[in-house]
Amino acid sequence: MAGTLAVAGCYAHHERPGSNGPDSAIVIDAGTDASPGIDSGTDAAPVIDSAVVDAAQDAPADATPDVFVPDGCRAPGQDVLVTGGPDAIAIVGDHALEQLRGYRVIDGSLRISEVTSLDPLSCLERIGWLNIFDAPDLHSLGGLERLTAADGFQLDHTSVASLLPLRQMNTRQLSLWGNPQITTLDGLTLTDVDHLALRNLDNLVDIRALTGLTEVGYLELFVLTALTDLSALASLRAIKDNFWVDTVGMTTLRLPVLRTIDGFLGIVRCRDLRSIEMPSLERVIARPLGQHSYGIGIQGNPMLPQCYADNLQRQVEHVECQCSGNNGVGMCP
Repeated sequence: MAGTLAVAGCYAHHERPGSNGPDSAIVIDAGTDASPGIDSGTDAAPVIDSAVVDAAQDAPADATPDVFVPDGCRAPGQDVLVTGGPDAIAIVGDHALEQLRGYRVIDGSLRISEVTSLDPLSCLERIGWLNIFDAPDLHSLGGLERLTAADGFQLDHTSVASLLPLRQMNTRQLSLWGNPQITTLDGLTLTDVDHLALRNLDNLVDIRALTGLTEVGYLELFVLTALTDLSALASLRAIKDNFWVDTVGMTTLRLPVLRTIDGFLGIVRCRDLRSIEMPSLERVIARPLGQHSYGIGIQGNPMLPQCYADNLQRQVEHVECQCSGNNGVGMCP
């Protein structure tokens, strides 16, 4: 493709547990002030020659005077980065990320770590997977305001407090993990989601951005101790994969129109949970767990009367329930 920067990858695609994003990566490391090369940890690693980068950056733009080019963005014909394989490009540090300034499209995936700003991505509109992780000095997603489409978005272990710069982004896979400054999901627009995981968000109290979501693939709510209100999920009708609720702060789990879970239902270690209301639930699909297959696991909820777990098992026929440690006192409806 003329005028684009092509990066050839040569490693197999891998995924780490709990992630749908590529795990193997070509690494662009800004350990020195020199133009970064690629280091994948082996002698066979492909290399981006600095001359190739310079040539791609300096190549003349195609003659397209009628196309608007935002300030600071590359001209058409120079604005697409093609990774050339299934591997993610791993960007380490601010200097390395600066090499991507001005690109509007990244045809592939990025794994970005140890950065303090995403401003070099301020022209980015479309990307494959975008994984930003291990960046404790990153306080803002500013720079992603133009992003409209991502195959997947993952934000892990940062100091980001607001998701508002993502207000234009459409994605089918989203993971937020270990971002203690996030209190609300405001800024997200999720209508058709294959994978949604919210993990270790210590101060998350507001998920109203999920209001109106009727269908989701995999859904995980894990260690959200400040989250006491799940009413935003009241419109859910179908979950097409596993549904995990683990160590969440709500007192009632009420999903009035949820009819099917095409996977395992797990509700565990919710210390304040006192009732479960899923009156429309008709189907749960058993998944292997150890030597047995269980469809439902409701365990270790000390304030929940056991009868809620027993009633849910009777309501959904032909599935086993691994249900114990629910020691609450009270009657079930």
